Amino acid sequence: MQDLVKKVAYLKGLAEGFKLDESKDENKLLFGILDCLEMVSDEINILQTDFNQLEEYVNMVDDDLSDLEMIFENDDIWDDDDFDDDDFDDDDDSYADYSDDWLDDWDEDQDDDDEDDDF
Repeated sequence: MQDLVKKVAYLKGLAEGFKLDESKDENKLLFGILDCLEMVSDEINILQTDFNQLEEYVNMVDDDLSDLEMIFENDDIWDDDDFDDDDFDDDDDSYADYSDDWLDDWDEDQDDDDEDDDF
């Protein structure tokens, strides 16, 4: 990236060394292009710096994730032997004994309350 900055600075110096008349249209164009090149190279430097910081951060997160994977991979709390498939039987209706009658009663109570609010 520094090469780009150096080349743009060289071109600007070269244009100034020619003592070009900035009042001429073609020279205005040349100096405008050189100014734009300088701005672009500055922005590229900023992007490169941001990219390098982001890459460093992603590598740190990757290292942390690898550490966590190693911890949980070797941890005995996640053994499959601790769980029995019978514990999660689909035919188990033990929690389906609740009736929906309470919902009907609640709806009726709400309707009664709405009637009392009429003036």
